[in-house]
Amino acid sequence: GFSIQWSPFDGGLTKGQIKEAEANLQESSAALSSTRLSVISDVSQAYLNLNTAEQSVLTAESELANAQESLRLIQGRYEAGLGTFLDVLDAQSAFLTAQTNLVNAKSAVDKARAAMVHAVGCPIKSEIQIKNP
Repeated sequence: GFSIQWSPFDGGLTKGQIKEAEANLQESSAALSSTRLSVISDVSQAYLNLNTAEQSVLTAESELANAQESLRLIQGRYEAGLGTFLDVLDAQSAFLTAQTNLVNAKSAVDKARAAMVHAVGCPIKSEIQIKNP
């Protein structure tokens, strides 16, 4: 006894399963493309934010140097009797604000680096060296 059973009519089940598998493949391909684009976007945004934050540090360092020089000049004018004590206070306030801005800029760099490490998944080295005030 040998027996073969073959049903030419399966009610379209096989054809439906093939279409379902093709649809699942398309859905998975679309999800992969979406994830790839999302990762590229996250890394690009983190990179731009890091560069912006590093430039902010350089700007804050320049502002601090300007405020320090301005304070030195105004103190000299005050000591020579050519300026008021209010001018000295204003210059000291501007100097303190510049120091605060530099600290905030360095903090923003640290946050941007952390975001970049998270987006990339590995540590990175900075392109610039940040000086302590």
